[in-house]
Amino acid sequence: MATQGRGPDESARFIATFLSLMLIALIPLANVIRLASPRGWEAPDRAKAWQVSATVIALILLIAAPLLLWVPIRLHFDVPQLLGTVVLVAAFALQLSFVFGWTYQAVSRATVVAAVWVALTWIGPILADLCVYLASESDSDFEMGTISDFGPIGALVSMWEDRAVPTTGLAVQVLLILIPLLLWLPGFRKSRGGLNVSAVLTPSAGEG
Repeated sequence: MATQGRGPDESARFIATFLSLMLIALIPLANVIRLASPRGWEAPDRAKAWQVSATVIALILLIAAPLLLWVPIRLHFDVPQLLGTVVLVAAFALQLSFVFGWTYQAVSRATVVAAVWVALTWIGPILADLCVYLASESDSDFEMGTISDFGPIGALVSMWEDRAVPTTGLAVQVLLILIPLLLWLPGFRKSRGGLNVSAVLTPSAGEG
C-alpha cells in the first residue's frame, strides 16, 4: 500500500483515533451482552454495568461528533469510504458480540478471549503479509498488501490513505462473523429461552 499524499498525517490520526474508539466501544458492548446472557448478573452488578456502559457510550459520542465533521473536510470525504467503514465497524461489532455471547455461556469474564480474537483479526493479517514479504526476499520496503486488508487496520489504511475500498478484505471480515456465530449458536439453543432480555429491560428490586 502506498499513501497517495492527500493528508497522510490527518489520515493516520483519524485511523488511530477510529481504532481506539472501536476498542473502547467493546466495554459497553461486553456489558450489554453479559447483561443479556442466560447467566445474567446480580442486581448491584447490573446497575453498575449500565452506568459504565452509558458513560462510555457518551464519551464515544463526544469524540465521534467532531470526527464526523473533521473527516469530510480534512480527508476529502468519499461515499465509498464511508460505506466501507460502516461495513467494517458492523462486522467487527457482530464478531465481538458473538465472541462475548459464546464466552459468557461458560464463564463470567471474556477479556482474554476477546483480546485473543482482536489480536488474531487485527494483527494476524499484517503478520501474514509480513511473512509473505520476507519469503519473497524483496529489496523494496514492506508495505501492507491484500492480506492486511483482512483486518480492520489494513482495511482502514486502504480506505483512508490509499482511497481504495478493499472489497475482498471487507468480505473476509464479514465472513469471519460465522466463526463466533457457530460457536455461540449451540449454547444459545440449549439455554433456557436464549437471551435473558427481561433481565436487561426490567430493573431488579433494589436497583432503584
